[in-house]
Amino acid sequence: MEFMGNKPDTISNLKEKYKDGDVMAFVNKAEELSKSTEFINYYNYEENHESEKMDFYNTGKNEGEHQRSIEIAKNLLDLDIEINKIVKATGLTEEEINCFKESSNKNAEEE
Repeated sequence: MEFMGNKPDTISNLKEKYKDGDVMAFVNKAEELSKSTEFINYYNYEENHESEKMDFYNTGKNEGEHQRSIEIAKNLLDLDIEINKIVKATGLTEEEINCFKESSNKNAEEE
């Protein structure tokens, strides 16, 4: 997204609408910044950085939720709950749950 780039007439609209000195000072500064390549690059960098932070946050959140579903599935397997019910309860696939079941069986055999 470009700084004030979605509506090229935004600044001129503000100039027409507001005549107050403080507002005009703000509008003039916004107009100056909107023409500054350095400011636009910085603005775009910051906006992209925020987007990346949200991507990292969402990835971590999703991984945490998935890990929690795995733990719940393991607990339900220990309670001998049917796999189709575990799929519904956790959102995991039957294949994922079968992997846990197999690894649980191997661990039990080793003990």
